[in-house]
Amino acid sequence: MIGSVGESTGQSANVARYLTLAAQTTPRAAAVKLPQRVRGKLTFHTISFAELEACACAAAEHFSRKGLLRGTRVLLMVKPGFDLIVTVFALFKLGAVPVVIDPGMGW
Repeated sequence: MIGSVGESTGQSANVARYLTLAAQTTPRAAAVKLPQRVRGKLTFHTISFAELEACACAAAEHFSRKGLLRGTRVLLMVKPGFDLIVTVFALFKLGAVPVVIDPGMGW
């Protein structure tokens, strides 16, 4: 399973290990707060470390099945938000190198 601390994916050598550790030690703590409007009022949807870890591991497994390997450079053009966070952590778990391009930056 991708996501175990110290695994041969190189996770122990990058920031993704801290997500795994946080999910193990404080699984219900808030990892991400996503702004949303409910009846015109700004509220926040909270994603726990356990939920973020599960999403990142699932994405890493998917990317691995599609052929992404440790050291693969991946150009990302994803709008800022939860999908970007999950994708970057999934790539870190694989040892792939995300190259993040902000789609709003223009030429």
